Amino acid sequence: TARQLESGAGPVAGAGEMEDNLGIPRSTLSNWHQRAMVVGLLRGARKLAYPLDQFVDARPLEGIADVLRLAHEARSAWLWLRQPHGSLGDRAPLDALKAGDRQEVVAAAERDFA
Repeated sequence: TARQLESGAGPVAGAGEMEDNLGIPRSTLSNWHQRAMVVGLLRGARKLAYPLDQFVDARPLEGIADVLRLAHEARSAWLWLRQPHGSLGDRAPLDALKAGDRQEVVAAAERDFA
């Protein structure tokens, strides 16, 4: 259920909600997802939910695509991004990306997903 997804993923929204609330057209969101620039998590059998924390100013956070490329699976990548990481000063990789520490996050992802 959506509640179970949000308990592990944090706040999420479907494509329609993203368009209505953030002004991101569904086609743009779909393109970003197909190009592995954003995390889309299955909600139900076929619908995707997008964790809201990966967007800043209605754009994908720099570095999300790098982590997705290394992790090869969206759910694993998202859970990894949200957990405190010792090599990042116990910050979550997502917080480190928001602080502009992309290289450090990518290096940690390379070590963890290799």
